[in-house]
Parts: sequence; C-alpha cells; structure tokens
Amino acid sequence: MFVIAIAGNDGAGKSTVARSIRELIDPHRDCVIRPLAESLREEIRQFVPPTVDPWQKPTPEWLRDLLKGWGGLRRSQDPEYWIKAWVQGINLRESRPEIAIIDDLRYLNELNFVKERQGMVIFLDRQSRMKAGYELDELKRYADQRILVDPVGKVYASPTLTFHLINDFRLRQGLQSLFSA
Repeated sequence: MFVIAIAGNDGAGKSTVARSIRELIDPHRDCVIRPLAESLREEIRQFVPPTVDPWQKPTPEWLRDLLKGWGGLRRSQDPEYWIKAWVQGINLRESRPEIAIIDDLRYLNELNFVKERQGMVIFLDRQSRMKAGYELDELKRYADQRILVDPVGKVYASPTLTFHLINDFRLRQGLQSLFSA
C-alpha cells in the first residue's frame, strides 16, 4: 500500500487536495482517503448529542477543542494510538487499498509512520495562519514536497501539479505510475 500524507495548517486545503488527487488516480486502482482523525471523531461521537456531527466542516471551535483534548489524552496514554487506530480502520476494509491518503498529518511520529512505508508527505504551507499544538514546523522540514497556499488570496495547491509530484516520487522509487495505461 502506497501512503500519501498531507500536512498543513487548518484551512490550507488538505482535504480538498486529497479528494482531487483521488479523482486523478487511475480509477482501476483502489484508493481511499482515511484521515488519522477518523477514529478520533468516531470516539467523540459518543460524547456529543446526536444532533452534532463530529465530521462537520468548518469545525466549530468548541468541537475542535474537544477533538484536540481527547486526541491529546489518547496520545499521552500511547503516542501511537491514532496510528494504530488508522491501521485497524484500513484493515477492517473488505480489501486493502493500493493507495491510502491521510489528509491530516500533524505529528512527527505520524510522519515517521508514512516514511517507514516509503510513502510521500506533502506540506501545504499557509504561512499566514500557523496554529500552536501540532508539530507543523518540524513536519514542514521533513516533507517531500512543500506547496505554498493562500486561500484568502485564492492561491490553492494545484491538484494536477500535486498529482504529478506524487507520480514522479513513485517513479523515482521504482514504483508503477498512478496514471491509467
């Protein structure tokens, strides 16, 4: 399984780029987007009223605080907790995907998880909006590609360019192209 991980500031366009990349990949390949926070949001669902959708975007500040607090508690108990939950979620699928996209990389141990599997890390850099509490400065240094974005100025990551960068990365590793034949 080839893992593509996207890191970046809140609102930088990580999920949008992930969806665009999935659309550009050969449709005969099994490609899934599974955020590391998927399991976190599933756990939080038991603490919020049924009318609250833990997946809503934009995420209200109170819900973001709850997610960060619960996520931090689990990480303090086991730094690999969310990685293990992500792997378990992938393994519960009927078939293992050929390509998995993580659209919410936040910590160095998550980056190491991707790198140990010869995956690719992309950092969407929205310099005007850096939030504390994540290891984004460190992730930026170790990313395979860094793309500057400015959603306020309507400068977004080009999905086509990003897709070509991923494909070139795979070819340099001796892996098959993501383009359809």
